[in-house]
Amino acid sequence: MLSLFRINDPLRFLLAAVIFLLLRFGLFYGKQPATGADMLYQLIGERMAEGKQLYVDIWENIPPFSAGIFWLVHLLFGHSQSAYFIIGALLVIVQAGLLNRMALRYNLYNEKNYLPALFYCLFALVSFDMAMLSPPLLATVPLLLMLDNLFGLRDRIENERLFSLGVYVGSAILFYYPTALFILFALISAVFLRSLSPRQFLVIGLGVVFMALPIFTYYYYTNGFTLLLRNYWFTLFLPERFLLNNNLLFLLLALPAVSFLPAVSKVYASGMSFINFQQTTHRIMLFWLLTVGVSAFVFAGGFSGNSLILLAASYAFFMTHYILLLSKKWTTEITAMMLITALPAIGWVILNKQADMQPAVRYGYILPQAPLPLPQNAQRILVLDNRWQYYYRRQLATPYLRPELAAPHLQMLDRYATAQAVYLNIMADMPDLIICAPQITDKIRLFDRLQILRRWYRPHPQYPDFYYKQATPKQ
Repeated sequence: MLSLFRINDPLRFLLAAVIFLLLRFGLFYGKQPATGADMLYQLIGERMAEGKQLYVDIWENIPPFSAGIFWLVHLLFGHSQSAYFIIGALLVIVQAGLLNRMALRYNLYNEKNYLPALFYCLFALVSFDMAMLSPPLLATVPLLLMLDNLFGLRDRIENERLFSLGVYVGSAILFYYPTALFILFALISAVFLRSLSPRQFLVIGLGVVFMALPIFTYYYYTNGFTLLLRNYWFTLFLPERFLLNNNLLFLLLALPAVSFLPAVSKVYASGMSFINFQQTTHRIMLFWLLTVGVSAFVFAGGFSGNSLILLAASYAFFMTHYILLLSKKWTTEITAMMLITALPAIGWVILNKQADMQPAVRYGYILPQAPLPLPQNAQRILVLDNRWQYYYRRQLATPYLRPELAAPHLQMLDRYATAQAVYLNIMADMPDLIICAPQITDKIRLFDRLQILRRWYRPHPQYPDFYYKQATPKQ
């Protein structure tokens, strides 16, 4: 079977895409549970479709380009998990095509083939949510375009190409903030290929600034500049909400790691088989892997199921080399068939065995099939602690979506300007229910410092951390 992809024929890419779609839809479509990340993205898209401004009326540190995509998806498809599933699958195919186009254009391998696209698609099946529409998946597109431009420096150095490097990295950051470390990746990798002057480094930096400048300008002229800085640019080290625990991460990446390490070892042991440029690309793709790992643990606090897609390019790159370097045909076919079978099986088995697994190896962000019950049948709610599950199939009231961003603001209610702003935000979009754990309530003292809210909200008799809105204010 593998020989089908070792032919320089564009139809082989279509075959890889078909295999991916058959496996993706056959294993997961209709069986994939909703996750906290999907719920969050749909909630943001819905609020923006209502005319709310990101960072000003929605306190969440999601990057602006990703939020814009979720807004468009909501306008077109509403609350549709299928839309996220299908668009995500199509993006994986596009990314596989970009990687394979690089391999053919720059002769990254000693023979032209379509194995990179195949292995990229297979890796995207390791976790059921890796190929769902998400900021990391969206950011991978400009990162691959940046990599294409980077390899192009082998032929010539042009200001337009260097500027494009910065533009692509800047775009990736505006899709997924932890990719900010790829600025360093672009600069160092460019040095691997060419000697650059300080002016040329500056051109790359200008490309990054060029992408951020319209965002700064828009928020400056709409009086949201301070909130843009506070709720986005100053949250670089704020961990993501929906991370894989270490045990589950090890389980998901065990087989890819076991196959990846021998691949890297064999590539470097066969160094004389490659020209200088190919050897340089080996270093660059290892640096890619290091950059993804450092950015995940330093900036995001770890890997989510979505962000694993950033590892796919490096994995596909080296696994293709490994397969091409195997000398015996039967060994090549067996290895390839094992990977084609095992990589999708990992995602399917782990997802379908969640109920039988220990909590330490479960997806902690899978949502229940039905929304969690709430008193008074509340639909518009405000959650001031980490019980984000209550937002599932409900609507956000007030701007305070991310508790970590709201907490510093709500803890300054002894200041008149802050108290007035919080009061106006709540009264302008009054929630049916406010959910706040007792330790948070005692810390922010929302109802003590804003006594007027006591006229509208009362603790539920059975759930003291639930404050429900009364039909009429108490006199």
